[in-house]
Amino acid sequence: MGGKFDEDRFGELTSMDVDNDGNIYILDGKEKKIKVFDSAGKFVKKFGEEGQGPGELNLPVSLQVTLAREIVIGDASNQKLMFFLLTESS
Repeated sequence: MGGKFDEDRFGELTSMDVDNDGNIYILDGKEKKIKVFDSAGKFVKKFGEEGQGPGELNLPVSLQVTLAREIVIGDASNQKLMFFLLTESS
């Protein structure tokens, strides 16, 4: 099933964190996506792509939101930490 229900489904909930505004960030390790929900649980956006290049996820295992308004993703297969800057709208 496609469309509006995609944001409610998870292939593999791998890790999650919440920022100071109550926004929820969920790492879907199977889909290689980060899904973002607001403090009320409403879907906001998703991002991430599978691969080994800059900003791409291969085997993401951890997600953390920092006080510097970044999302840090640990990727075991690529053996690196990736940093994504949060925008004011998320």
